[in-house]
Amino acid sequence: MGFLSNLNPFRPGRTAEPPPLKQPKFDVDRALEVELREHPTLERRRAANGELILIVQRELHAAEKLLARVARVNRSRRIVLDKYGEFMLDAALKPGARLTDAAEAMAKEFDIDIERARLGVVQLVKGLMLRGFVFLVRSPQSPQGRSAAGNASDLPEA
Repeated sequence: MGFLSNLNPFRPGRTAEPPPLKQPKFDVDRALEVELREHPTLERRRAANGELILIVQRELHAAEKLLARVARVNRSRRIVLDKYGEFMLDAALKPGARLTDAAEAMAKEFDIDIERARLGVVQLVKGLMLRGFVFLVRSPQSPQGRSAAGNASDLPEA
């Protein structure tokens, strides 16, 4: 039944509903308190239909290096992002933006539920990260908006 529900957009007379997002086994709030950075070799191109194509150069494994001596080995990875993925990527790559900010901007822009936007951002970032297009760094800002080291007023007087 799960496989057939994925085919609904291709079956006549069926409504195209987005598949339900799986609830992750980790704390979503904590996962979204990071910043996104793009891989240094990331290239952006436009497809004929306007979608964004991301291309990244990847490191070859030892077996692939050996194989590359006799056969052609693809040294790049490609992924195509639709308007939602492109919006999320642009929002998350703004200087100082956390993934939580990108999820809130996405929910506002596309008028979707904030929880669905948060889970969608987590899943998209996970996919991009596993394929080597982006990486995460800890946010220098805590959820309260203060730096991780604290403010000068928080320090005891000498």
